[in-house]
Amino acid sequence: AWFPPGRFDVILNFHFLERQTFSAYRQALKPGGLLFIETFVRTEPETQDTSYYLEPGELRARFSDYELILDEEAGLPPSRARPARGVARLVARKPGTATGSRP
Repeated sequence: AWFPPGRFDVILNFHFLERQTFSAYRQALKPGGLLFIETFVRTEPETQDTSYYLEPGELRARFSDYELILDEEAGLPPSRARPARGVARLVARKPGTATGSRP
């Protein structure tokens, strides 16, 4: 993914994992911008493919230099359609001070 650098105040990423986008998000956020991510985290190492699931603590580690506003990992209960799964949630502010005026 390519995003213009320093262009976005907020980036949202829900239930999608492509690790290469993390560096694109870092570049695209303005200083002081917010990043919201919620995606699945691996809970059973022997059965879950790492390309579709974060490792426990991975999201926190990848954005440890940001101000972490929300950082949690929790279990989602099973439903009729899906087994129980783990989810990671992160709300983080990019370091720096927002510049420019707001419309």
